[in-house]
Amino acid sequence: MNYRPLVVIPCRMGATRLPGKPLADIAGRPMIWHVWHQLSTLSGIDLIVACDDQRIIDALPPQATCVLTTECHAGTDRVAQAVALFDPDKKHDVVINVQGDMPLLYAPAVLMLANLFKNPAIQMGTILAPLVDGELELKSVVKAECSQRDGAFFCHDFWRQPQDFPADHQLFHHIGIYGFRRELLDQYVTWPAAEREKERSLEQLRALDKGVEIWGVFVEDGSFLSVDTPADLTLANHRVSPLRQAL
Repeated sequence: MNYRPLVVIPCRMGATRLPGKPLADIAGRPMIWHVWHQLSTLSGIDLIVACDDQRIIDALPPQATCVLTTECHAGTDRVAQAVALFDPDKKHDVVINVQGDMPLLYAPAVLMLANLFKNPAIQMGTILAPLVDGELELKSVVKAECSQRDGAFFCHDFWRQPQDFPADHQLFHHIGIYGFRRELLDQYVTWPAAEREKERSLEQLRALDKGVEIWGVFVEDGSFLSVDTPADLTLANHRVSPLRQAL
């Protein structure tokens, strides 16, 4: 078994709000290039791109490892399919799913999440960030309700709309990056969507409702802007630093 984490970037051309999103231009480079480049600077991981279109592969450098997948219901399904194709012998025990629409990704957070799995009891993990002013009321911002245990954060629930929660719990901005044990990932994609998952449009509730514990690592700083709309794309271009533009 290889305990070197396998990081997978799922992406597709058919996003409804921003068609062709992986190839959207940010400072002269396609969005997927920015995500891949950030993660390619990390040591101690293996990295692949899981995509549905040859044009995405062509937009990346020759050294990028890409897996062409078929039509998938969700990003996690694409990740599982790509992992099965790339690693049929199941040499990788930990898989990290990093969305392909985070061009300003704070890559060290991915290593923090991977390190969580050094604890053999951890089956699933994610990333937490501070809630800033106004985000509590925003439906677009997913909130993670957590309590601190043994130096990490145990995730009790995830929601979009404000709701009551115990006084000893803390709220965080949930970042949609997930880590899975390989065995759990293979099981996860076979489970039907849970009712709460459908109601809140939050697929991680499928795991909670199956009794899977989700643990979080907290990242104080770093950008995790997800580009879903033309307005997000404009914002991403404004935030790209002169250094990144020179790459």
